Formats: sequence, C-alpha cells, structure tokens
Amino acid sequence: MTKDLKTRRRMTTQELEKIIESLLKREEELWLAIEEDLRENAGKEYHDLMETIRDDSDKALAELEESTVLSYIKLKLEEVQSIQQALVRLKDGEYGRCLDCGCWIRPARLQVVPHAARCISCQEAIEKWLRG
Repeated sequence: MTKDLKTRRRMTTQELEKIIESLLKREEELWLAIEEDLRENAGKEYHDLMETIRDDSDKALAELEESTVLSYIKLKLEEVQSIQQALVRLKDGEYGRCLDCGCWIRPARLQVVPHAARCISCQEAIEKWLRG
C-alpha cells in the first residue's frame, strides 16, 4: 500500500469540529469582504466615475477597474459556494470523500483546504485536463 493511501482516512469528530468552525469563519469573512468590495468599488461610484470620464482611455481604465473588482467578487463567491457544498457534505456524512474516486481525502489536505472536494490526484488530473 502506498504512503498516500495509508494517510487517507475518515476524519475524527474533533477534526471535523475544527473544520466546521474553520469553514463557517471563512464563509463569514468572505461575505464581509464581498459586501465591502461592493460598497467601496461598485455601484454608484462607478457610475459617477463614468460620467466624469472625458476620453476613451479613461473609460477603458474605469471598465478594467470595474472588471477587476467583479472578478475578485466572483472568486470569493465561488469559494463561498465551495464552502456551502462542503457543509452539505458534512451534514450528509460524505465530507472528506473525493467526489471523483470516492477515496478519503487526506486530513492534512482538508486542514489546509477545508472545502476541498477532491483528493490531490483527482484535482491535479482535472487541472491538467483544463490546461489542455
């Protein structure tokens, strides 16, 4: 049996409690960051800026800034969704199992990325496939 398979196991109740706490804390942090991003960088301020822009390069810069802010918000929302899916897997008793191969994800990986849905091997395979 390889070392990787030996380190794969179901998490203990104590480990799961820490994971839940970590997931909920991170979810709250993300929602606060999203709210702050929206309050500070989007909406009325963007429209006010667009009204004062005089040339196309200023407009392009403003649109780039808006696009960047929205991209950061999108990444944060995707992480929130991953956290919420992890919480569902916890509730269903499926937390810690790789969605693809069904093996247990190493607890060390879940402590670093508590919303991970795949083991390292399957995640790397997906990333390799996406890169083409």
